[in-house]
Amino acid sequence: MKTPKLVLSVLACSVVVGNYAQNIPTHAPYVELLPTKEISIAGGDKKTVYLDFYDYFESWEPGVPLSEDENFYIARVPMKKRFVNTATQVDPTMTQDRKFSMWTPMGISDTYWQSLPRYVFDGDNFSMWSYVDSQGGWSLPWVRVPGAYSDVTHRNGVANSGGLIFFDSWGGDNTSPTANVNMLVKKEGGKFKYVEKFVKFLRYYGLDGVGINPEGPVPQASALQDFFSQCREYAESIGWQFHVYWYGVGSNGGSMDLGSSFGSSKQDWLWKNNKQVVDMYMLNYDWGYSASSSASYAEQIGANPYTLYAGYDIQGNWLARGPWSTLKNTKMSIAFWGNHTTNMIYQNSSEFGSGDEAVQACYLEKQEQVFSGGNRNPAKRPAIKDGISSSSEAAMNNFHGIAEYLPARSVLQELPFVTRFGLGNGKTFRNEGKVTFGNKWFNVGVQDYLPTWRWWITDDSNNVPEDGIECGFTYEDAWYAGSALHMSGATKVSNVRLFKTKFDVSETDDVSMTFKLNSGEDTHMKLFWSFVGSESTLHSCDITGAKEGQWTTFSKKASEIGMNGNVALIGLKFENTPTNYDVFIGEMAIVPAKTFAPIKPVITTEESKILKKRTYNSIDFKFSWDCESSKNDSDPSIPVYNEDVDTWYFEVYVQAKDGEPVLCGTTSSWAHYVVGAPVSANNEISDYRIGVCAVAPDGKTKSETTWTSYLTTDLTLVDGIECNKAVIKAGEEFTLSLIDPNQEEPFSWEIFNATTGGNAVFTQDGGRSITTSLSEEGYYDVKLTKGDLSELSYRGYVQISPESTGAIPSITDFTASDTNVTLEDGTAEVTLSYTGKKNEGTVSRGLQVDDPYMFRIPSDFLPMNQNQYSICLWIKPEKFTFAKFGMGLIEQRNMDIHWPDNNWGALWVDVWPETFNNGGQRILDNNIISYTMWGNESQYYFNGNNNKHEIPNLACCTDGNRTGTESYSLSEGQWAHVLISFDGSKQRIYFNGKKVGEGNASKHNYNDNNGGTGNVKAANIYIGGSRVYYAGFSGVIDDVQVWHKALSDTEVIEAMKGYDGKEIPSDLKGYWTFESDNYNEGEKVFENKGTLVTDNKAAYIEVKGAGGENTSANEEHILPANIAIQGNPAMSGTLPITTTSTFAVADAEVQNTGDNASVTFNKDGKYNVTLTLANGWGSDTKTKEEYIVVLPSSGIDGNLVDNLTVYPNPFIENVNLQFAADGNYVIDIFDAQGRQVTTKKHQAMAGEICTLTVNAAKGMYYVVVSKDGKRVKSFKVVAE
Repeated sequence: MKTPKLVLSVLACSVVVGNYAQNIPTHAPYVELLPTKEISIAGGDKKTVYLDFYDYFESWEPGVPLSEDENFYIARVPMKKRFVNTATQVDPTMTQDRKFSMWTPMGISDTYWQSLPRYVFDGDNFSMWSYVDSQGGWSLPWVRVPGAYSDVTHRNGVANSGGLIFFDSWGGDNTSPTANVNMLVKKEGGKFKYVEKFVKFLRYYGLDGVGINPEGPVPQASALQDFFSQCREYAESIGWQFHVYWYGVGSNGGSMDLGSSFGSSKQDWLWKNNKQVVDMYMLNYDWGYSASSSASYAEQIGANPYTLYAGYDIQGNWLARGPWSTLKNTKMSIAFWGNHTTNMIYQNSSEFGSGDEAVQACYLEKQEQVFSGGNRNPAKRPAIKDGISSSSEAAMNNFHGIAEYLPARSVLQELPFVTRFGLGNGKTFRNEGKVTFGNKWFNVGVQDYLPTWRWWITDDSNNVPEDGIECGFTYEDAWYAGSALHMSGATKVSNVRLFKTKFDVSETDDVSMTFKLNSGEDTHMKLFWSFVGSESTLHSCDITGAKEGQWTTFSKKASEIGMNGNVALIGLKFENTPTNYDVFIGEMAIVPAKTFAPIKPVITTEESKILKKRTYNSIDFKFSWDCESSKNDSDPSIPVYNEDVDTWYFEVYVQAKDGEPVLCGTTSSWAHYVVGAPVSANNEISDYRIGVCAVAPDGKTKSETTWTSYLTTDLTLVDGIECNKAVIKAGEEFTLSLIDPNQEEPFSWEIFNATTGGNAVFTQDGGRSITTSLSEEGYYDVKLTKGDLSELSYRGYVQISPESTGAIPSITDFTASDTNVTLEDGTAEVTLSYTGKKNEGTVSRGLQVDDPYMFRIPSDFLPMNQNQYSICLWIKPEKFTFAKFGMGLIEQRNMDIHWPDNNWGALWVDVWPETFNNGGQRILDNNIISYTMWGNESQYYFNGNNNKHEIPNLACCTDGNRTGTESYSLSEGQWAHVLISFDGSKQRIYFNGKKVGEGNASKHNYNDNNGGTGNVKAANIYIGGSRVYYAGFSGVIDDVQVWHKALSDTEVIEAMKGYDGKEIPSDLKGYWTFESDNYNEGEKVFENKGTLVTDNKAAYIEVKGAGGENTSANEEHILPANIAIQGNPAMSGTLPITTTSTFAVADAEVQNTGDNASVTFNKDGKYNVTLTLANGWGSDTKTKEEYIVVLPSSGIDGNLVDNLTVYPNPFIENVNLQFAADGNYVIDIFDAQGRQVTTKKHQAMAGEICTLTVNAAKGMYYVVVSKDGKRVKSFKVVAE
């Protein structure tokens, strides 16, 4: 059945949705994960279901798409070959035989996304490929793998995986893995039927092998072993590779054996009939006891012992379980596993905060600590250390690094070589340093070649300098795409080896580097290189031509700098850099003098299917293309790579019918989709075309762009409102309006008191906006009833605050002492002043909380035996970030105990994102809050899950989907009051004074159950701060209260108002207002205003050493608190709201003093004047264009000027001008805004009077007289 096109409506307003920094996109999953088919279900309806591998493999034909999204799953980069040059190893004696396998996922917790491109910034963009030999793609479905994953692995010479089959004896369904194996080992005529087809299938899609997890019986084990051996032999015969990733817990016969040694009972999975079976045999995690015997047995049977991999469970034990000291002298490779959905190096990268930028920065550092060693320099590795169980930065400073066991490898032996240091994601997309696409994006498939060693830094004596330059990456700027290399800080000498190469550079090759020096013009930088055969001899040339703050390209022929030859490495030398040294490297390139001819793509997607969604401010689209090649005409199973069509990558464009093409991004695949492409500023434009062009390996030569026709699609309407004022006072008018200009008028607008509810205090039928005022201070909900009678609620959106706390200033007018002046002695001066309302006052102070930091309340304030309590505070979220689960707001926990009780605590209050079930039904609204207590099991399943640690507590939350009632959500930038309470049998949650959630609960002893000592004696309360799988709060908090009683509904409303300056109730044990008298600046702690007497103080803290699930090494460090920030505008306090005035006049010298400004001009012209009044609540701006006219000095006889007169003044209609000398004159009259009213030419005699008629309104005018082309004099006159 076809679905008719409709005008859809989505919710995407800042007051409801927020600006998420999560790694799970909120946009539609436009790419089909697996091939599908339609099946019949009860009632005669149809249902689309995913196909399993065994459903389609036998009928598969190369070149016949499995779905419309086929090109998203085909690799377009061949496996690049690595080379060996021991002279460019940090340790030239280190073996090349040892391998490293990342048998981890390369994705996020939502396994749909894997390595698919998407429109978020945060994601697993692993980049330490030079230390990795294979990436096992643990969570990838068998065998449907994103091309982006295959392209980035192949570009770096790393074998990938076609996914995983999991045989599960722990209660899982083995139907699919069993069916797949039984199909593959089918025989025909005594031979395996599918060896050739399976290998060609993998080659066609760019897959280098498959993974097997035998934690359950493996059917037809002997046949599968033989099948794998024959696949390997056939792959080698056609120039392909076939790898099998195997977890060594399976016996020869297929039964599970969890032992960690390798011996005769398991050998057939590695070596059988004198043939290799699997080549990544990961030993179970207790391999250390038998490492030597396992390796010896492998050699004994003829296998390469380095095909045995020492397994590290980096989820359960991080780097602690396997003995690194034993491994150093054992012929064995290394494999990391962990976990089932997410690479744990990435998962543990929230130590610096859970926002996307913090996670990405932390992930880069943790990768370098894991692979290059704790000092992030493989030439300065810490000593080998066993037992590192924490992933924290502090603990990892002591890790020796994978570089202790194997050297960094490289594929860089082909020219052209171009890198823009792109990590595969960005906060924006840039071209030549300018933003072309303003949204966040992620596409690891276009990750560039990145520095090999990360970071091998030495001085001129080949020693590691103590003051080495700081090396890293930046997302703040880029020459192209999303990131750049970033070098900073003071160093005497730092030779940074960047790339291990084997380039045959010719004299005519272009060598270039594009960089941006952020301060000064002395680069302090040289490009250096060495040649094969003399690798330790560095040759260099100065990098010159820098312009501060501008992208600069340095370019030379190789012969000009002496770089022609067989180049073994390339790097940058930094000498005598100052402390504020800061440079971005946007591109490095060596390009031969040759002609490139990338093939023009041919769009293959039906045009009616390309546009996916259009709103008033963005457009989404998806399409595929083909590139003509004869390479596989004779055998369609032979893959066609980008290099076969002289292409590096593709650029994707959108163009509005009235606009210019806009570059939205790049891809290595022959398909792409874009979310949030910009649209025309003209809301009437509805037609857009989509384009793609191929870019050659030189990064410059492009094919002609292939365009679709101009297309259109139905408009999706966006719900949301905006207010014209940030702070509103009682009786003050404000306006609410719809954000989408295409949105239909609602049926009605209503405003309700957020605390008391009841009848609406304002109603209006229809209208795209409302203008009203409210007479009482407080918080108000706004409700819109749409034409279909559905409702939208904006909780606490309107806040009426007291006059005493100040408001946004307003400008009535501003004036100049003279608006028409003449330069005298080269200058002219004017004084500016204004009239308006400053709206100054004093307001409550808040505490700024930035993830991952937190406000810590000592355990004294809520003892473990306290059976009744309430905790409340005002919060203003700045943004909503969600990790695997939710965002932490309040928690009481002890980080010294064991996992998982260290992470969940005695109670936890979290914020949750909008969630839909598999049927597309919304089951949780955006940014709702839930409250959970230790030991209370979930009363309700959530999306099929009842693990209380992973889901919101639907029995006590602000969401109404389960009960069919209204939901209460937090909003970005809006203050809300949150209170939780427990009375001994019930837990409750209040939102802006209204009870919105209540459930039965019991107080259980908070225990350390996993190897601990039982009851936890004490636990601090933390507001904010991230914990594993949960993001942290970022925003402002105010008026925090901890009570030793469960407040009644009436008491909750009183608590909202605060008690500063009032009598403190006896049960209010902890009270922090963040006012000046509450903060001990010397000790950086907050004094308690509540009734509990204790020496322990609340503080703003940072937790170090708590990375990952193991937090036992945590250290709490007190930080300076920022209380110079506005708290709740409804509460008075000590923070002054002071208004400043700023006049701005371009190309003039402005001196702002108090409420006035003096302006000095040094050239003639017409000048715009802008006044801005600003205070802590906001600003008001007013501009008068061409308000001041500055005339040049006359340069003529002063008597002539002095004797030139105008009268009468004031005048009614006519102005008389008497001339003092003969001459040709031009008389111009301007109004007060500098607009010309009239002009007249006049040849006058001395003493003659000229009359001008001025038909204009009353007011001030300026008469400007010029003689012989020079201005003589100006007059100010008044018309009555």
